[in-house]
Amino acid sequence: MSKVVLDTGVWVEYINKNGRYHVQAKTIIDRIDDGEIVAMVSPITLTDIYYVSERVYKEVFGANIAKQKAEKLYDFVYYHPNTEVASIDYKLGLRAGEIKSEHNIAISDCYSLALSEKEECPAIFRHVESEMLPCLGDLQKRFNLIFLEKY
Repeated sequence: MSKVVLDTGVWVEYINKNGRYHVQAKTIIDRIDDGEIVAMVSPITLTDIYYVSERVYKEVFGANIAKQKAEKLYDFVYYHPNTEVASIDYKLGLRAGEIKSEHNIAISDCYSLALSEKEECPAIFRHVESEMLPCLGDLQKRFNLIFLEKY
């Protein structure tokens, strides 16, 4: 089975049926559901999934329901039989710190990149974030990146 590291934006795009990249995100999650690929996430990304999805749900459903739905997505990712939540060991934490120091991008993105490097698999992001723009060329040379906007 192939592995991919999925960043927060992919999971959030999956739940946002009106999202610009929902179809691409759904295609990937469907492949995970079907057992074609294994999704890898770091605990940092898992926390981010809860936080960002709660904000998205709050806009549609209000605060109380948003928390329930965000927890449901968190559980979906955490307990999914084809998703692995990687533990943060010494090497992964150190590598994420090195990436943060070199590129000054979001720490959750650093963990996704470090995990993809460790697992020798692609890291899939929703889109190129503005903070990635100055170092995008270097990131693309050093990591196997896929963006939903180009998928």
